[in-house]
Amino acid sequence: NSGLGKAKAFGLLAVFAAMAPMGTLLSGVDVIGQYHRESLAVVIGIFLHVSTTILFESSEGHRFNAYKMMAIAAGLALSAAGMLLTGGGSMVILGTILTFVGAIGGFITGIMLLIANFKKNVGWGVASLLLGIPLLVFAIMHFSEVKKPFLLYIAFTAMIIVGFMLSAAGAISG
Repeated sequence: NSGLGKAKAFGLLAVFAAMAPMGTLLSGVDVIGQYHRESLAVVIGIFLHVSTTILFESSEGHRFNAYKMMAIAAGLALSAAGMLLTGGGSMVILGTILTFVGAIGGFITGIMLLIANFKKNVGWGVASLLLGIPLLVFAIMHFSEVKKPFLLYIAFTAMIIVGFMLSAAGAISG
């Protein structure tokens, strides 16, 4: 569907397929080998760009997918748990990042839940804004309407808890 002829398409595929072996061969050359860190940074950046593009733009209409965000949060939590089990000075930094990301996500999803509260009933909205507990009651009572933001809110809360635990464990260990 690209409009390329077969010969040109196979030629481009051959060049692409030859890149990894050529990179391996050229890495032994001193002039190129001295830029190993910079080359690795570029490769990692390309990998992250491609993977996030695939992850976030694979849904229909490029819409936000709550389940993908929960999977990402679970992956972050698993990596944090792995770091906790192996130790390391970066636990405090990772815990702070998880706490910060969880707080931002919780704030955004909390606002989404508040908007749903106010749309349903101004009394629910005001009570949720001032007291907090009615927000939870409303989300449980109207779960089918606020399923995605509520589940994300729970995931972000878990991320904050894991972040606090990592920060505390990192500070204690040293």
